[in-house]
Amino acid sequence: NTGSVQTFIAPISGDYKLEVWGAQGGISYGGIPGKGGYSCGSLSVTSGHELYICIGQCTGSITADYTGISAYNGGGTGASAGGGATHIASTDRGELKNYELYKTEVYIVAGGGGAGADGDFGTGIGGAGGGATGENGPYWEGLIRRATGGSQTEPGVNGGNGQIIEVNIPGFGQGGGAYRPENNYNNYGGGGGGGWYGGGGYAYAGSGAGGSGHIGEMLTNGSMQSGVREGHGYAVITWMPIL
Repeated sequence: NTGSVQTFIAPISGDYKLEVWGAQGGISYGGIPGKGGYSCGSLSVTSGHELYICIGQCTGSITADYTGISAYNGGGTGASAGGGATHIASTDRGELKNYELYKTEVYIVAGGGGAGADGDFGTGIGGAGGGATGENGPYWEGLIRRATGGSQTEPGVNGGNGQIIEVNIPGFGQGGGAYRPENNYNNYGGGGGGGWYGGGGYAYAGSGAGGSGHIGEMLTNGSMQSGVREGHGYAVITWMPIL
C-alpha cells in the first residue's frame, strides 16, 4: 500500500532479495508520464530483523491548473505530481526526505518518474525515474531551462519557458515543483519524480524530470533500471535459500 510505512520482519536468518519499483508520474493536459525505475539487491539479515518499506504514489490523470498536490514519498507538485520513490530502510522515519541526515539507514531506492504535462507545447513526455541518474525533462525550441534528473549526489533543477521563481526546489528524497507567478499559479507544468535525489519540476507548460535510484552499501549484487513501472510503486522481499 502507498501512503504509510509498512514493516517486514525476517522470519528466518539468511539472504533476502530486495526489489523496489518507483511510481509513474502523473498526467495533465494530454501529457505522457515518465515511468518509475527499478532497483534490486541482496541483504543478509538475522531472524527478527525489521525492514521498513515506503511505496511511491502515482496521482494519475488530472485536468486542472496548478493543484499543489504532491505524491506520497517525494513526487513534486504541479498541474500533475511527479511519481513518488519507493524505498526500504532499517528504521522508520517515514518518507525518504526524512533520511537526509540518516542516509546510511536506507538500503535501497527506486526513483519515480516525472509528470507528463501539456503535450500541446511539444514538452509532454515526463523523464523516466530510476537508474543512477533520473532522465531529464524534454527540450523544445525556445526553452529557457529544461527540468533535469536527480543523480547520486545532487538533485535536479526546476525548468521553465518563462519567468522562473522556484518553490518546492528538488532535494534529497523530494522531486521539485515550479510555477509562473505572473499567471497566478495558472500552471500546466508537471512535478519532478521523487528519488535518492529528486528530479526537477517544470514551470508553466512542460514535464518534470525523473528521480534517481540508489543501492546502499549493505547490499550485494545490486542493479538498477530506469523507466519500467506504470502506476503506483511496488516492493518485493524474497528469501533466498542456500542451494
